[in-house]
Amino acid sequence: MIITSVQKPPGPFEIVGSNAIFYDGIIEGTEIDGATGKSIQTWTYDQYTLPVRPSPNLSAKIASDYEYWLNMAKQHEQGAEASKVRDRRDELLNQCDLIYCNPSNWSAMDEATRAVWQEYKQALRDIPQQTGFPFSVSFPALPAQEIKSMGGFHMILTMADGTRLYCIGNTGANQSYKGVYRPGVCIKFDPQDYTDQELRTIFTDTAKTKSMTITGADKPIEGYTLFVRSYYQEGQIGIELVKEVSVRETQLMEQSEVQAAAVATIIGVTPDAITPELAQTTRDNIEMLVSYAPDQEAAKAPSLYPYWIVGEAVVPGDRRYYTPTQKLYKVRDGQGHTTQADWTPDKTPNLWEVIDVVHAGTQEDPIPAARGLEYTYGKYYIDPEDGKLYVCKREGEVDGGKINLQYLPHELVGQYFIEVDI
Repeated sequence: MIITSVQKPPGPFEIVGSNAIFYDGIIEGTEIDGATGKSIQTWTYDQYTLPVRPSPNLSAKIASDYEYWLNMAKQHEQGAEASKVRDRRDELLNQCDLIYCNPSNWSAMDEATRAVWQEYKQALRDIPQQTGFPFSVSFPALPAQEIKSMGGFHMILTMADGTRLYCIGNTGANQSYKGVYRPGVCIKFDPQDYTDQELRTIFTDTAKTKSMTITGADKPIEGYTLFVRSYYQEGQIGIELVKEVSVRETQLMEQSEVQAAAVATIIGVTPDAITPELAQTTRDNIEMLVSYAPDQEAAKAPSLYPYWIVGEAVVPGDRRYYTPTQKLYKVRDGQGHTTQADWTPDKTPNLWEVIDVVHAGTQEDPIPAARGLEYTYGKYYIDPEDGKLYVCKREGEVDGGKINLQYLPHELVGQYFIEVDI
């Protein structure tokens, strides 16, 4: 797997938990930050992971015969990826036999349609023979379907890829998505024509639903690509779809929920009484006020700070709240940049430092561990994933020294941490 990162690999390999991670073909490069004009150092490399049984001399064994172990890792990763591709291929073949080419549908097809389906199934079987298998494969497109109606007069629904279905009609059906009602549509079908499973399989394929037309309709149905549900009512099967929510809209909705809770706490009103205008105005005022708070005070209420989003120019000292970890991060000195999807704060400790509530780092008051945290040798940490206590220790390092790690303690036992019995 090719990776480009702002984090320099620790070397040709490292042992992390029960895995040996290999970094092959490391190339050092730079990228220019469009916002600041500064150069950012990057590293590009192939990464391979091999499950191993940890032992005191494992690192020495790998180092003494590196190419042998590297090839084992490559073979393991190739085998794992090949298994995933074959599983997906087998799933599509099963769908083909059970849904599209079952005996009932097959008997209704003419010879030309049967030939199309036979070609599709053969292309699936031939996937392991593709030149790029298993890391770069191309799955054949599912043929357009048209299954003859057994009912009376129906309209024809034509989908973006040419699939044609018989339907009874369509109606508006706005639906709630993450607490927000969005434009929706319900398309109705005769259960004599299709099963619920057939329709679910078709309408969860966004390549088909991105544009649909129904005979006699004034305009096409466009943008309703998010499948909500199917239901059976009054002798009909209904398929409900809503318009897709953009990444930015999702971010705004998530922010709005946290904003409402923060505003309710501060201004003493219930969330139901908060209008979007009141929430945003109060939020802006809060962000301005808390910008003056020192880091240790800021860590007590991280969600009051601006959210980390993709595509924002940030400068040293900027603090951002990152939703997945629910932690506050600050841009390090000299590390201004434009945020990118693969440079999240938890994975780029050389760009961001974690701001957390002060803990003594003793057994009685351990520090909550986090990816990208600056760890201190000799101090104690609680791992959020397994709930266990660890002390940061490494041979040759003295207590008080610091190191940035993007792994959790349980992943680095024997290298940077020792588990402590409570």
